[in-house]
Amino acid sequence: MAKQEFAREDLLRDGKSFRSRGEISLKGCKVIVGFRDQDQFSLYCGEDPVFQFNADAELRRVFFDGVVYRASAGDLLRMIRASRGGRVVFDSSTVSGDLLQQIQNTFEQWSKSISESLGSEKWRVVGESPGDFLGRLDRFLMRVCSPARIAQSPNLK
Repeated sequence: MAKQEFAREDLLRDGKSFRSRGEISLKGCKVIVGFRDQDQFSLYCGEDPVFQFNADAELRRVFFDGVVYRASAGDLLRMIRASRGGRVVFDSSTVSGDLLQQIQNTFEQWSKSISESLGSEKWRVVGESPGDFLGRLDRFLMRVCSPARIAQSPNLK
């Protein structure tokens, strides 16, 4: 992990790890959605928040209010950056209660806005036809539970 952070790259153009990806402006924010080879799903709502799911539609990683979270044994862990001996390391603590609810609610709000935008011609898509991409996105959003299930690990699976 780098000691300094910089703005993310243009994921629509450069997000080669996503075999198909789409972009739309929602709520005054550039939203990027990407699918990896096994249909693992990532949602970037501007720089923050970011939600990443495995192929089973389980939440595996989150970037929310400037903090990194990762799945572990069905819980979400807050990864707290610390510097020790010139190295960046992470300490972790389990997320629950109001914060977990806030993360879940934020994802649900974004997924609802995205679902409502699926009929829009404003989507820009790379990697497959817009119709195929939007169909895949609709099917994925319907698979995600409310609230989203948290994965056993942050791995792609």
